[in-house]
Amino acid sequence: MEEKAGRSGLTVEMREFDNFICESELFDIPHVGRKYTWYQANGKSMSRLDRFLLFEGWLSKWDEARQWGLCRTVSDHCPILLRHNKVDWGPKPFRFFDSWLELEGCRELIKDVWNKANIQGWVGFRLKERLKLTKEALRKWNQNLVSDIDNKINKAVAEIAQVDLKGEREQLMEEEIKARMEAFLDLWKNLKHKESMLQQKSRKTWLLNGDANTKFFHNCVKGRWKRNEMNSIYVQGTQIVEVSKMKEEISSYFESMFKEEQGERPKLDGICFKQITGEDNSSLIKPFNVEEIKVAVEDCDSSKAPGPDGFNFRFVKSEWEVIKEDVIGFLQDFHKNSKMVRGLNTSFIVLIPKVDNP
Repeated sequence: MEEKAGRSGLTVEMREFDNFICESELFDIPHVGRKYTWYQANGKSMSRLDRFLLFEGWLSKWDEARQWGLCRTVSDHCPILLRHNKVDWGPKPFRFFDSWLELEGCRELIKDVWNKANIQGWVGFRLKERLKLTKEALRKWNQNLVSDIDNKINKAVAEIAQVDLKGEREQLMEEEIKARMEAFLDLWKNLKHKESMLQQKSRKTWLLNGDANTKFFHNCVKGRWKRNEMNSIYVQGTQIVEVSKMKEEISSYFESMFKEEQGERPKLDGICFKQITGEDNSSLIKPFNVEEIKVAVEDCDSSKAPGPDGFNFRFVKSEWEVIKEDVIGFLQDFHKNSKMVRGLNTSFIVLIPKVDNP
């Protein structure tokens, strides 16, 4: 519960209310438009007393719902409106999931697409295009995979329940007991894969793999999405909620921020700098060798967030034998010609809210 009354910290009542929300497994969805919903007449105290609390089943159907604070009239409370708007920010970026590598067919698909790609051009371009083709193939493969995993989980649960109920009525045969055990193994494998995907989405890297925390990870994913979501922005005192206009204003802001102004630059003529020896210089500019490239790859954290291409270093390490020729060739070509293909070194600019109601 948010409150502004000239004092800091949470009161006992506020903590109890927060505990009630957690214990009831309710979600306080983002509040848009204003931070507080109640104002004292003297203007010295204000609080967010009014809100919608929703349960997970409701949010799974209407996950785009937001509560909007409206203008108040004679009341000291602001009316709030629960609104469901489907906001389209454009296509979602691709992301490679570590758990894919444990599934049958994934590594074979990567190898097949990579080796069959007949790309002409210089090394950097071939690497970028092979990554692009691999990404498209994995995206299609994953679309069938997600629904297939849910179907396998439901099928295994149904098979186990059927054998359990039969065991309540009569003695089970050895084949039926074995079939139930196989169903348990399939269920565990698919649940573990689903949990691993949710864990990677939740970014909870301090937790160990294998813990049965699927619901926890799912809630972490939802919480992170809602915290980082942008529902509106203020530009010169005017609130903007349309996605297209928000994109224009954000783009314009960063273009002006990073725009270089023409002016006289400082000169360094006549300043003596320390110089390295010829031996050190030769060591710095010598071509990359295969071993140091491999060591550099192995030293990178496998679970770090990927760039726009969606591939993390776990993919690079696991598929090194498949992609190493292109990666090494690209780095050696870059060293020789100082040329990098457009788009290979791009990155995201992510706007992350630092407050609850930006």
